Amino acid sequence: MPFAVGAFWMPESPTYLLSKSHEKEACQVMDRLYRQISEVDFKPDSEEKLPSTLEVYKLIFTKTEYLKPMLTGIILMAFFQVIFK
Repeated sequence: MPFAVGAFWMPESPTYLLSKSHEKEACQVMDRLYRQISEVDFKPDSEEKLPSTLEVYKLIFTKTEYLKPMLTGIILMAFFQVIFK
């Protein structure tokens, strides 16, 4: 019940509004939600290059700061699969 009452005052999602080509309404919602944003630039940065999947895997499996938590998680998952099977 509280969700239904709260949903009445909840604004439309800016992502939804942009997908329906309502840029002006999306900016208004963003202004209302964040108050600091007056103009929103919806153009992605083309200069920023994301690492490839292979580079990410190399990073995960070579750096000990990433490798230890990942292996701990894998070992715990396997342990719980065996124990609670």
